Amino acid sequence: MAKHTSERENLLRDATAMPLRGQAIIAGSEVFVGFRVGGEMSLYWDQDPVFQFNSQFQLRRAYVDGRRYAAQNGQICLIKRATDNSHENTSHCGTILRQLEEICLAVIARCDPVTQWQVVGETEQDFCKRVRSACETIARSPTVAGQPSLR
Repeated sequence: MAKHTSERENLLRDATAMPLRGQAIIAGSEVFVGFRVGGEMSLYWDQDPVFQFNSQFQLRRAYVDGRRYAAQNGQICLIKRATDNSHENTSHCGTILRQLEEICLAVIARCDPVTQWQVVGETEQDFCKRVRSACETIARSPTVAGQPSLR
């Protein structure tokens, strides 16, 4: 993600670590969804919030309201400063998971033949099926990974 909102990344072009990726405009926001080779997903709603998942679609990292969070023992923890990578337990977990659920429901609603998705790596139809399935899994029971790593 860009360090400053003025440094807008072109994720569709540049996020090559996610060979399956796409973007669409949903509710006036640019939404990007990408999948790594192992099936791990990242979801960007404009520049903030950003959610990253492991291959079981458990939340492992988040960037919400300008703050970075990481999974630690099944809880979402605020990363105090980028320089020391220390973590602080936070009560924001429920709020972040509710926001994630709402965003997934909005994405599901837009995975239809009417929405125009720009896609890299597979057909628009197959990509929308993949995104819908992942977002349904997340929205049904959003959970936090044990650790922030991919697996």
